[in-house]
Amino acid sequence: MSRKFRFGSDDREIYCMTCTVLRSLDVFTADVYRRVLIEGLAFAQEHKGLDVYAWCVMTHQLHLIVGRHGTYPLGRIIGAFKAHTSKVLRDVVASNPDEQTRDWLMWMFERLGKRNPNNWDFQFWEQDGSMPVLLEDRAKALELVDSVHLAPVRAGYVEVPEHWLWSSAGNYQQKFGLLENVILIE
Repeated sequence: MSRKFRFGSDDREIYCMTCTVLRSLDVFTADVYRRVLIEGLAFAQEHKGLDVYAWCVMTHQLHLIVGRHGTYPLGRIIGAFKAHTSKVLRDVVASNPDEQTRDWLMWMFERLGKRNPNNWDFQFWEQDGSMPVLLEDRAKALELVDSVHLAPVRAGYVEVPEHWLWSSAGNYQQKFGLLENVILIE
């Protein structure tokens, strides 16, 4: 039986969550795939009221600390983000001649998608893979911002968090960040 995690309705609430690729497949190993996530987050910020406090793309996950403003519920924003990125990533993977595992990835996403009664033919993200955790105080939020930014260090990709281009660590160091309008928790 799956455990359902829910977002609250207060627009002052901040959540830590992780979006995981189906079966933890390492898809985000190429910049072209990572950029789809950044573009999706930027769109959700601009058009859906997503507030991004921290983010980090790993090979099979997207770590987020997010909230919202405006009329869209956070669960709907994240659902729309995942639906959109799933479709775009499907097309990008399928049309990428440099992707050596393209046929295998497409086969996996289609095979596993057909097993899910909520899908017709394709699934990219784990169904219950977000698991939002409400951050009730500033100290916990700062601890999790550090944890999100340390993920590539723990994985051995870089020695310091701000060297990982695919996170908001650079934003927190007042340096370059791929995603604009990151709200800093200080």
